[in-house]
Amino acid sequence: MAEATGLALDTDDLVEVTHRLNAFLHALAAIRALPLATVEPVPLPPADA
Repeated sequence: MAEATGLALDTDDLVEVTHRLNAFLHALAAIRALPLATVEPVPLPPADA
């Protein structure tokens, strides 16, 4: 991903970014477990309204 966006990462950076990305994906797993199939979407007004 970094290469595709033009970011240069050295090995130390890559280890840190990998760790943070894995932690983020792990945190999102809890959202996937929610029973949302029966929840209706709620439209929200724009933040500046």
